[in-house]
Amino acid sequence: IPLPYDSTLRPEIGDGAVIDRVTGLRTAVSCLFWDATRAEWSNEGIRRLRVGSSPNGSWVECASSHLSVFVASEVEADCRGNPFGTAQIDACGVCEGDGSSC
Repeated sequence: IPLPYDSTLRPEIGDGAVIDRVTGLRTAVSCLFWDATRAEWSNEGIRRLRVGSSPNGSWVECASSHLSVFVASEVEADCRGNPFGTAQIDACGVCEGDGSSC
């Protein structure tokens, strides 16, 4: 599913700007769907494939295991830039490090 988004609203989500220097958390654009059961937006069953731009605008492409209503949205990302990921920066400032390189 390629979904358009306006990269001029928050240009930093395209380059993965760090928003938390302790954990390395940042924001990224990704796909979400409306989960009517939970009454909230979710990324369950969705995998972000790539983000790109063309003369016609910016887009995010995702794969989904189901049919639904999808949107492109700014979401939390880990220090590797993976939407909803769990990788964090260790005490030495290394993404997914074990603290041994200080």
